[in-house]
Amino acid sequence: MTPREIVLEQIKHHPTNPVPYSLGFEGGVAERLTEHYGGDSWKERLVPYIVKCCGIDRRKQEPVDEGRARDPFGSIWRTDRRPFHLEEPGLPSPSFDGYDFPAADAFVDPDMRQNALKSLKELSGSFTTIGVGWGLWETCWGIRGFSNALMDCVAEPDFFGELLDRLTDLYLEQLELCTDIPADAFMFGDDWGDKITFWGCLGSQSTISFGSPEEIRAEVRCLRREMGKGGGYILAPAKPLQPGPPTENAVAAVEAFTAASE
Repeated sequence: MTPREIVLEQIKHHPTNPVPYSLGFEGGVAERLTEHYGGDSWKERLVPYIVKCCGIDRRKQEPVDEGRARDPFGSIWRTDRRPFHLEEPGLPSPSFDGYDFPAADAFVDPDMRQNALKSLKELSGSFTTIGVGWGLWETCWGIRGFSNALMDCVAEPDFFGELLDRLTDLYLEQLELCTDIPADAFMFGDDWGDKITFWGCLGSQSTISFGSPEEIRAEVRCLRREMGKGGGYILAPAKPLQPGPPTENAVAAVEAFTAASE
């Protein structure tokens, strides 16, 4: 079976051998791995089971000054910190008075469709996704601030309901802009779904950060064996590999993941 067919079988809750996986890298981790291996040949070991062919940039930002940028909702984010750090919400009070809610095309790259169609020709063997960024809750707190959004749920139900309705309409419009791109799936940031397939389960803030290389290898073997029973599982860390853990932990993850397909 192709990588795409293997992913589809898991989504249908059919077991496969190997168990598919995804493994991403951020903050210079890929460069450290290249230095460790003495070249880029390690990348060839990674099977592209799931590949993003294009996406809607929900966090599209314009620089405000050094270290800060504003998104289409008017929120200001720090760009010099990890992880995402909201400095100033675009909607500081629970009211839409005077607020210019962005249109769907404010988040879309004008070359997106052409680039996606070109990519799909090269990715026919992979399960392809269109990324549409953060989901409803994540975008809510990105507009209002996390604490404010939590309070809105209780203290401002009418406003909060309207915010969710506006975001839902925005998302539906954005999906419509992508319906002629023949990818396999849309990918949202929030964790929800009508029949669940687990994607992840390797702890980014536990095993990868604080475990030994052998503990990482053992955990990957366990996840593949136990979570893979009956299908409905795609192996992955909770987040792309981050710069904090030592290089030997990233090496262990790469070798354990690629061993799943050998």
